[in-house]
Amino acid sequence: MLKLTFGEFQQSGIVNGEGIFVAQVTAQNVSEQAMPRSVFTVFVSDKNGVRIARARLQLPEIPPYRTQNAQVQFSAAGSPAGVTLLAGRRFPCG
Repeated sequence: MLKLTFGEFQQSGIVNGEGIFVAQVTAQNVSEQAMPRSVFTVFVSDKNGVRIARARLQLPEIPPYRTQNAQVQFSAAGSPAGVTLLAGRRFPCG
């Protein structure tokens, strides 16, 4: 089982009128088995739940009961407020 915590989105620049955003992600393996390397598609939505961007989250193998830090980066025309993994679970940000 994996617990993901997304930090606040920080705007790092603007390209072609879209903001470039970065968010820190903490992945915690809360099981007694190692979690293999994983790649997740992350959909970013605004405060109204409208999808405004897509990002890719790559995680290395995480040993049992350990934590790994990662980062997602994406460009978006709106203001990001939440994320949804491809599996469909929504995580609030911040």
